[in-house]
Amino acid sequence: MRSGFEEKQFESIAQSELQNSSQSRVRFYPPGQVLEGLLGFDLGAYLPKDSTLWATIGTMYAVGLTRSHWAANIPPGSPMPDRSLNVFFQYKTAEYLSGTKASFYEEFGGPYFRFGIDRELNKRGGSQHSNLLALDSAPSSLALVRYVAPRFSKYSSLSTHSNNGRVLEKSIFVRPRDFEPDHKRCVYDAPPTLVKMNPDGSNAIGESWSTTLSHVAEQVSNGPEFAEGIVKLASVIPGRFDPPTTTELRPEVVQSALKIMSFAFRSGLNWSISVGA
Repeated sequence: MRSGFEEKQFESIAQSELQNSSQSRVRFYPPGQVLEGLLGFDLGAYLPKDSTLWATIGTMYAVGLTRSHWAANIPPGSPMPDRSLNVFFQYKTAEYLSGTKASFYEEFGGPYFRFGIDRELNKRGGSQHSNLLALDSAPSSLALVRYVAPRFSKYSSLSTHSNNGRVLEKSIFVRPRDFEPDHKRCVYDAPPTLVKMNPDGSNAIGESWSTTLSHVAEQVSNGPEFAEGIVKLASVIPGRFDPPTTTELRPEVVQSALKIMSFAFRSGLNWSISVGA
């Protein structure tokens, strides 16, 4: 079943949520239709460190790419801002596949969603995907580059989530590099406990806050590196997080701590937690 709403509707509501995600100023750069094909993204933005988007996806604040990096293939004099951007989104709507003959119906154990990407070459020899992929080659500390697609397909769901300010929370975020070397589609369920890329059905990671909670808790056995990752994740949350020792990293402790972080951040509260003797 095709999406019950257009990509622009999804994009506009998502941008509104981004605007409201920070008490600081959010700077947007939505390119026109012509430049979008050359740049690869629907929306470029600079989101401050206090934006709730970082916690929604479960990633750390990115400091940004200069125009010379994010617009390297654009002719001089083109109408665009001369500023750094740290978020680059390409929005997609999703099909809902509910028939038992759907390719991954059995593996998903029921209906699932699917969106495709644009690998068609433009006049300059690139494609929307290849241009977005070039941005995704930058370190994560500089830019957040993602395909963004909803985990719903009905207009009524879009309206409900929009009214509740939860459209981005109810979306999946996929890195362009996950489509390499030649994937054209991404299939996933809701919540995204399983994400696969076509044509060969290889697994990928679909980011959302709820799945990040589970994924991080599963990494407890990774040792000291995990503690460092927790501290880095906590750095985007207002408050204080005392590094736990490796022996204290039990899944239930980590899961509880991250839930507290999420609640405090979304509620604009400061918090403090210490795991130790």
